[in-house]
Amino acid sequence: ANRMRPSLADCRLCPAGAPPLMPATHADAAEILRWSRGLFLLSRHAPNRLSLPQAAIFLAAAVCDRAGHPGSISSLKDTLGPVAGRSVKNSYQVFLDPKESRFGKLGWLRRSVNPLDARERLPRLTPKGRRVIDRVAGSAKGK
Repeated sequence: ANRMRPSLADCRLCPAGAPPLMPATHADAAEILRWSRGLFLLSRHAPNRLSLPQAAIFLAAAVCDRAGHPGSISSLKDTLGPVAGRSVKNSYQVFLDPKESRFGKLGWLRRSVNPLDARERLPRLTPKGRRVIDRVAGSAKGK
């Protein structure tokens, strides 16, 4: 027979009688699972102490750069809101090349001068960072 699948709103993990935060479907769950795989892959390439705000900043910087519109650190922080954490200016530096910052370790991002405002630096993907984000994006797409 044609049975309907329960949605995440019917999840047994939610307290009894609690309204769902948003309508959820199995497609939503599949999307979350794909991105969870991507975050897991990102964490495998990153240092042990990578925080979720740091991961969010790197992913936002990578998405903007891949789209051809790199954003400044302040614009990325504004876009991410509270998810970005309090110290974006320092926490993203772990992704820089060690030659660019004493906090740099991974070499996934480099700072380039904003052609519209020479006082501003834009985080851009390095070839190494592009390989990492390509793997993460592929994982999120189920590849």
